[in-house]
Amino acid sequence: MTEADKQFKIAKLGLEDQLKMVKPVPCIYVKEKTIRDWFAKLDSEVNEFKEAVLQGYRSLNRRADAGMIQGISITDQPIDKVSLSDFILAAHDYNGQRAHEQAQKWRIAEERADVVTVLTSMMRALDIDDKTVQEAQECVNQSNHRKGRW
Repeated sequence: MTEADKQFKIAKLGLEDQLKMVKPVPCIYVKEKTIRDWFAKLDSEVNEFKEAVLQGYRSLNRRADAGMIQGISITDQPIDKVSLSDFILAAHDYNGQRAHEQAQKWRIAEERADVVTVLTSMMRALDIDDKTVQEAQECVNQSNHRKGRW
């Protein structure tokens, strides 16, 4: 076993220890649909995911600095020039921004789950079992590891 293989195995075990994976439940939406219907549904879900990522990216990259008040960092001000209300205002703005960031992250994760669920439903309708999907994912993971992508 090479050193890279050992690291891959350790990384794999680490992920398994950290995450409890919830498997998507296939929807019956696609069971009697045509391939065009499947792709239309998948396209719709992927577009919603992309929209959530783009909105989240803009939002998450405009993080409020907890030390900013009216565009001036309170950490750069002499302590006698900064009032308690300035600190409270900065903390309130920061907490509001953190809540907004969490909501953005949740929406992105939820839209991703929708995409995975549609794909899982399509796989089930095509009679491709979980074991086959898992084996294919393992091959993709190993391939990406060999290419240095993680």
